[in-house]
Amino acid sequence: MTRQSDQTTQMAEAPANPASEGTLVLDQFLPYRLNLVSETVSRSFARLYAQQFAMDRPEWRVIAIVGQFGRVTAKTVSERSTMHKTKVSRAVAALEKKGFIERTPNPEDLREIFLDLTPEGRRAYDTLVPQALTFSRHLMDTLSPTERAQLETILGKLTEAAATFDV
Repeated sequence: MTRQSDQTTQMAEAPANPASEGTLVLDQFLPYRLNLVSETVSRSFARLYAQQFAMDRPEWRVIAIVGQFGRVTAKTVSERSTMHKTKVSRAVAALEKKGFIERTPNPEDLREIFLDLTPEGRRAYDTLVPQALTFSRHLMDTLSPTERAQLETILGKLTEAAATFDV
């Protein structure tokens, strides 16, 4: 059995309510559990772009966003990826050095830089997109059509609830 399935089994076997109301049982804490799923999924797909194009996760996110939307600014990448602007800047610099991204100053606002895929960046994007779609299908195929619809509903509700949470 894998480490991940061991953790899942342990979480399933854990009592529904912690012994004390003041105790945080991490394996039952929704943000922690969502993060575990996210990290496991991200790391699994990361092996593809790391092996094929020596990219890390922030670099792939930049490639994916520029590939999907075309010419964008680093600010747009930051907003769409939820990465901090410093992380985006480092990823863009690394991608430019690798020949995947080119920067072009905005003639109307010289403080702003447009990002475009180079032909090599387009090749990487075009190579990785079918693999990303296959990976996504692989994950979704583990769910029934009803579960897929429920997942979409649940993710939407959780996103909305988190965005509107006020302490």
